[in-house]
Amino acid sequence: MDMVRHRKALGACVVATVMAATLACANAAEAVQMGSAGSGEAIALEICSDCHVASDRQVRVGVVGLPSFRSLANDPAVTEIWFRTYMRTPHFEMPNYVLTDEQLDDVWAYIHSLKE
Repeated sequence: MDMVRHRKALGACVVATVMAATLACANAAEAVQMGSAGSGEAIALEICSDCHVASDRQVRVGVVGLPSFRSLANDPAVTEIWFRTYMRTPHFEMPNYVLTDEQLDDVWAYIHSLKE
C-alpha cells in the first residue's frame, strides 16, 4: 500500500508541476508584446501622415476619405493578420512602402494602442 500511495503522490506532484509550468508559460506569452508603439508612431508620422491622419500630434492634414489610424484601430475588420497582409500586398491607391517585420510590429503596436 505504501508504494501505491507513493506513486499517487508522485503522480499528483508531476501533474501539479506540469500545470504550474503551463500557466507560467501562458502568462509569459500574454506579457510578450511585439513592437513598440512609440516607434510605430514615429514611423507613421514619417511615412503615413502624408495621406493619413496617423497621430493626434501630426501637423499635416490627411487626404479626405482615407481612414485615420484611430479609425483603423477601432474597426473590427482590421485585425493584425489583415494589417500585415495589406501592408505586404501592393495596392494602386497606396505607395508600395516596404517595411521590415520589426517596423510592421511597431506600426501595429501603435495602431493597437489607439483602440478605444
